Amino acid sequence: MRRIRPIWPWITLVVLVGCGGGPSARLAATRTDSSGVEIVMNRGPDAPLAWEFTERLRLGGATEGPESFYQVNRALVGTDDHGNVFVLNRPESRIDVFDSGGRHLRGMGSSGGGPGEFRRPGILAVDPAGNVGVWDFGKRGFVRFASDGSVQDQARLAVPGSPMGFALRGDTILVAVQHYGDNSATVLHIFSSVHTTELVRVPLRLGGPVQFDCGVGLSMSTPVFTKALTWHARQEWIATNAEPGYVIDVYQNGRLVRSIRREYELQPATPELAVRELGQGWTIRVGGRGDCVIPPEEVVEKQGMADFVPAVSQVMLGPDGTLWVGRHAFPDEPRLVDVFAPDGEYLGTLSDFTIPVAILADGAIVTHETDQSDVQRLVILDVEKL
Repeated sequence: MRRIRPIWPWITLVVLVGCGGGPSARLAATRTDSSGVEIVMNRGPDAPLAWEFTERLRLGGATEGPESFYQVNRALVGTDDHGNVFVLNRPESRIDVFDSGGRHLRGMGSSGGGPGEFRRPGILAVDPAGNVGVWDFGKRGFVRFASDGSVQDQARLAVPGSPMGFALRGDTILVAVQHYGDNSATVLHIFSSVHTTELVRVPLRLGGPVQFDCGVGLSMSTPVFTKALTWHARQEWIATNAEPGYVIDVYQNGRLVRSIRREYELQPATPELAVRELGQGWTIRVGGRGDCVIPPEEVVEKQGMADFVPAVSQVMLGPDGTLWVGRHAFPDEPRLVDVFAPDGEYLGTLSDFTIPVAILADGAIVTHETDQSDVQRLVILDVEKL
């Protein structure tokens, strides 16, 4: 779990300029057309975004009640267009809803196997109107609630494997699933009542079985720096990054309309960089045997590595159409987030910053803080763009 530094009552963020193999010489964005797809190329070095963030409120970390959740991330938190914040409390098998001022509105769900109940809740999604879906690993289906909290029919999808992430858009469900076999890949599907569409496919280069010295084995291995499908959906828009390079493809209602790019020199992967990426290595708990500690050098030796260090780690679409792009950072580096206008033009970079957990309709961002006991709390920050 990555520890986040405390957030003070206000903080102004500026960029860290000129780092290694990043973007070069600043020029205006150039726009070209490729068969109806607008390609927006942004060149130049990082430009500072001096935005001031003022804390509005915190949620979570309580010993009981609606705020008794202690783990928050993008898979467990959602927002709607009314500014409400939805939190999936996995241990309590409950969704709690708060307004933008922190007032608790309602709770939904409970433990069990019936309608509106959870066996093993995993991933939360909320659509703009406030309808809610939760992928339940125990039920292998979606437990759904209407915006007023009433229980809807459970939905099942005809895809192999379990979702790695999903989003709701009215009656449409977007689901990212890893497929294994001769054509292993991560695939983003769009399901509607009419048809199913495969929107994006990212091939997976998987290795064979691996046995580590401490006795733990894996049936399949994934090279370090393997590019994961990165995506985010908001209303009719979907942003994806499906390759190691700095290329963000934007879809509107399932049609590719724009490709947003920054001039960026990819770093070739090396064993030294792979060890740096893994930090202290892996610690795996093995039943009653205690922890299995796998040194980073052993992971790299036995699992290998991809050809390049990916440029992008996360993407997010804001309610105003802005695009937020988290760039890859090693554990010992500050994290950088680029912000683009709705038309794809680069606005600037926030340094020592992470992609928000969510962004509210009024522009406030929802982030999180982890204390020394590994308890996570949501922090809502108002933004003044200086």
